[in-house]
Amino acid sequence: MDRAFFDQIRAYVGFGAAESAELAAMAQALERVLDPLVEDFYDTIQRDPDARQVLADEAQLARLKRSLREWARSMCSGPHDQRWFELRTRIGHRHVEVGLPQRFVPLALARIRPLLMRAALESAAGDTELQLRRLAALHKVLDLELTIMLESYQRMHHARVRQAERLGTLGQLAATVSHELKNPLGVINTSVHLLREQLKAPAAGSAEPAATEGEVRLHLDRIARGSRQAARLASQLLDFARGKRPELRSCALAAVLDEALSMVEERGGVAVSARCDPAEATAQLDSAQVAQVVANLVRNALEAIGETGVGSRVEVRVRRDPLGVVLTVSDDGPGIAPEHIERIFDPLYTTRSTGTGLGLAIVRDVVEAHGGRISVSSTPGAGAVFTVLLPQGA
Repeated sequence: MDRAFFDQIRAYVGFGAAESAELAAMAQALERVLDPLVEDFYDTIQRDPDARQVLADEAQLARLKRSLREWARSMCSGPHDQRWFELRTRIGHRHVEVGLPQRFVPLALARIRPLLMRAALESAAGDTELQLRRLAALHKVLDLELTIMLESYQRMHHARVRQAERLGTLGQLAATVSHELKNPLGVINTSVHLLREQLKAPAAGSAEPAATEGEVRLHLDRIARGSRQAARLASQLLDFARGKRPELRSCALAAVLDEALSMVEERGGVAVSARCDPAEATAQLDSAQVAQVVANLVRNALEAIGETGVGSRVEVRVRRDPLGVVLTVSDDGPGIAPEHIERIFDPLYTTRSTGTGLGLAIVRDVVEAHGGRISVSSTPGAGAVFTVLLPQGA
């Protein structure tokens, strides 16, 4: 989960420096309730057969009890920054990995909350106004904890469903990719054969001329195009199967566009333009993955124009605003029919005579892995516009 999500939920519950200070002031009172809190929590879990299944042995139980103490202390002591948020996210992921049913997350916090409330009240004994502030801060941080953990469940479940879909699709892909590879490999084999024949020295007295430089270049160009097409098919298959998580780093958006357009070699005479606003804008992205997104969207537009003969330009625009990165790829091609527009991001779905139907599916996966979203608008006969929103911290 990204910084923008954390900032959003923190602002929503109104949690800031004042609340952090109130929680830190509870430290001594918290220590007095920690032992009964931990024992009550795990006694309750051990009485439930479903929850008890995640406890393998006494050593694991001891480790979990230590972890609960550390969690409660860090919840109050903070600092409630990005590192604190990332730790909470990892805890949620760990719950999914060990198979803890999701329903136990809100139930567990409900079990813990009364003892934490007692600590808040004891830490400000005799001062009703201060007690109310401490309780408000406690409820806010517990609401943040719950939201982060439930979001972790949802995202990991979504990722697992996607992975299952990928694996289920791979069998269908085998036949599709095999068929698609026949064309470029056939071109390569034919060109190699003809090239060999033409480069043979003519027999003595034969009027058959040797291959000209132009003929050699023609066959070499065909071989190069076929090999690039085959490599792209293999790359798409690997990208789709792996579903690699993005590695976020600060990068120049203009450089991402340059990298993306360098990957689009065959443009068929179509004008492709790109602009970054502002020119020096940067963002936290996986630059290689986002470049692949742009390249796939540009290729998608070029292929639609090339297959129909409708259209002559593709425009790529990226801009940075306080909420994140907005990327658009638009064209003046044939557009997308309404009956197809809802399915264009589905794996293997294509309306073209060639292609695997993986390019846009990979685009969607990469965008969502960045915490973003993608949409498309189109008027048949008047082109299409793909819009990608990638969240960023302010």
